Amino acid sequence: MLISKEPFFNNYFDFFDSKNNHKFMNTDIIDKGNNYLLKIEIPGIEKQNIAIDYENENINIKVIKNEQCEENDSYVKQEICYGEYSRAFYVGKINEEEIEANYNNGILTISIPKEAKVESKKVIEIK
Repeated sequence: MLISKEPFFNNYFDFFDSKNNHKFMNTDIIDKGNNYLLKIEIPGIEKQNIAIDYENENINIKVIKNEQCEENDSYVKQEICYGEYSRAFYVGKINEEEIEANYNNGILTISIPKEAKVESKKVIEIK
Protein backbone atom coordinates (compact mmCIF):
# COMPACT_ATOMS: atom_id res chain seq x y z
CA MET A 1 0.00 0.00 0.00
CA LEU A 2 1.44 3.40 -0.96
CA ILE A 3 -0.13 6.46 0.63
CA SER A 4 0.91 10.10 0.38
CA LYS A 5 1.24 11.74 3.79
CA GLU A 6 -0.26 15.03 2.62
CA PRO A 7 -3.89 15.55 3.74
CA PHE A 8 -6.30 15.45 0.82
CA PHE A 9 -8.49 18.35 1.92
CA ASN A 10 -5.56 20.73 2.38
CA ASN A 11 -4.92 20.83 -1.37
CA TYR A 12 -7.16 23.88 -1.81
CA PHE A 13 -4.99 25.87 0.57
CA ASP A 14 -1.66 24.79 -0.97
CA PHE A 15 -1.70 27.75 -3.33
CA PHE A 16 -1.77 30.20 -0.43
CA ASP A 17 0.67 28.39 1.85
CA SER A 18 4.31 29.07 0.96
CA LYS A 19 5.42 26.53 3.60
CA ASN A 20 3.65 23.66 1.83
CA ASN A 21 6.54 22.00 0.02
CA HIS A 22 4.98 19.31 -2.15
CA LYS A 23 3.85 21.73 -4.86
CA PHE A 24 7.52 21.81 -5.83
CA MET A 25 7.80 18.03 -6.02
CA ASN A 26 4.87 16.92 -8.18
CA THR A 27 4.70 13.13 -8.15
CA ASP A 28 3.21 10.41 -10.34
CA ILE A 29 2.81 6.94 -8.78
CA ILE A 30 2.64 4.02 -11.19
CA ASP A 31 1.73 0.43 -10.26
CA LYS A 32 4.20 -1.83 -12.09
CA GLY A 33 2.95 -5.17 -10.74
CA ASN A 34 5.66 -6.19 -8.27
CA ASN A 35 6.66 -2.63 -7.45
CA TYR A 36 5.58 1.01 -7.49
CA LEU A 37 7.36 3.61 -9.58
CA LEU A 38 7.47 7.17 -8.26
CA LYS A 39 8.28 9.88 -10.81
CA ILE A 40 9.01 13.16 -9.03
CA GLU A 41 9.66 16.52 -10.70
CA ILE A 42 12.70 18.26 -9.19
CA PRO A 43 13.98 20.56 -11.93
CA GLY A 44 17.09 22.69 -11.51
CA ILE A 45 18.55 20.64 -8.66
CA GLU A 46 21.87 18.81 -8.65
CA LYS A 47 21.74 15.11 -7.78
CA GLN A 48 23.98 15.59 -4.73
CA ASN A 49 21.34 17.93 -3.21
CA ILE A 50 18.71 15.15 -3.08
CA ALA A 51 18.49 12.68 -0.19
CA ILE A 52 16.22 9.60 -0.05
CA ASP A 53 15.77 7.33 2.93
CA TYR A 54 13.47 4.57 4.16
CA GLU A 55 12.57 4.92 7.82
CA ASN A 56 9.56 3.88 9.91
CA GLU A 57 7.87 2.38 6.83
CA ASN A 58 8.14 5.69 4.92
CA ILE A 59 10.10 6.76 1.88
CA ASN A 60 11.40 10.28 2.62
CA ILE A 61 12.70 12.60 -0.09
CA LYS A 62 14.52 15.78 0.90
CA VAL A 63 15.91 18.44 -1.44
CA ILE A 64 18.23 21.21 -0.28
CA LYS A 65 19.16 24.06 -2.59
CA ASN A 66 21.69 26.40 -1.04
CA GLU A 67 23.52 28.44 -3.63
CA GLN A 68 25.26 31.77 -3.21
CA CYS A 69 22.57 34.43 -3.70
CA GLU A 70 23.46 37.30 -5.96
CA GLU A 71 24.16 40.51 -4.06
CA ASN A 72 22.05 43.11 -5.83
CA ASP A 73 19.94 45.93 -4.40
CA SER A 74 17.46 45.57 -7.27
CA TYR A 75 16.00 42.37 -5.80
CA VAL A 76 12.77 42.81 -3.86
CA LYS A 77 12.63 39.10 -2.95
CA GLN A 78 15.10 36.31 -3.70
CA GLU A 79 13.99 32.64 -3.49
CA ILE A 80 15.64 30.86 -6.41
CA CYS A 81 19.06 30.45 -4.80
CA TYR A 82 17.91 28.58 -1.67
CA GLY A 83 15.18 26.39 -0.30
CA GLU A 84 14.44 23.08 1.38
CA TYR A 85 11.66 20.75 0.29
CA SER A 86 10.54 17.32 1.41
CA ARG A 87 7.87 14.71 0.88
CA ALA A 88 7.11 11.42 2.57
CA PHE A 89 5.18 8.39 1.35
CA TYR A 90 3.99 5.54 3.57
CA VAL A 91 4.99 2.27 1.90
CA GLY A 92 4.66 -0.28 4.71
CA LYS A 93 7.14 -3.04 5.46
CA ILE A 94 9.25 -3.59 2.38
CA ASN A 95 12.64 -5.03 1.51
CA GLU A 96 14.69 -1.85 1.60
CA GLU A 97 17.48 -3.51 -0.40
CA GLU A 98 15.18 -3.51 -3.45
CA ILE A 99 14.64 0.29 -3.49
CA GLU A 100 16.28 1.88 -6.54
CA ALA A 101 16.54 5.54 -7.56
CA ASN A 102 17.62 7.44 -10.67
CA TYR A 103 17.75 11.16 -11.42
CA ASN A 104 17.74 12.38 -15.02
CA ASN A 105 16.65 15.68 -16.64
CA GLY A 106 14.94 16.97 -13.49
CA ILE A 107 12.94 13.77 -12.88
CA LEU A 108 13.70 11.60 -9.84
CA THR A 109 12.50 8.02 -10.39
CA ILE A 110 12.23 5.67 -7.41
CA SER A 111 11.31 2.00 -7.74
CA ILE A 112 9.77 0.67 -4.53
CA PRO A 113 8.85 -2.99 -3.98
CA LYS A 114 5.30 -3.62 -2.88
CA GLU A 115 4.57 -4.22 0.79
CA ALA A 116 5.78 -7.60 2.01
CA LYS A 117 2.96 -10.10 2.29
CA VAL A 118 2.40 -11.38 5.81
CA GLU A 119 1.34 -14.98 6.16
CA SER A 120 -2.33 -14.86 7.09
CA LYS A 121 -2.33 -18.33 8.58
CA LYS A 122 0.04 -19.60 11.20
CA VAL A 123 -0.09 -23.09 12.70
CA ILE A 124 0.14 -22.91 16.49
CA GLU A 125 1.88 -25.78 18.17
CA ILE A 126 0.06 -27.20 21.20
CA LYS A 127 2.43 -27.80 24.14
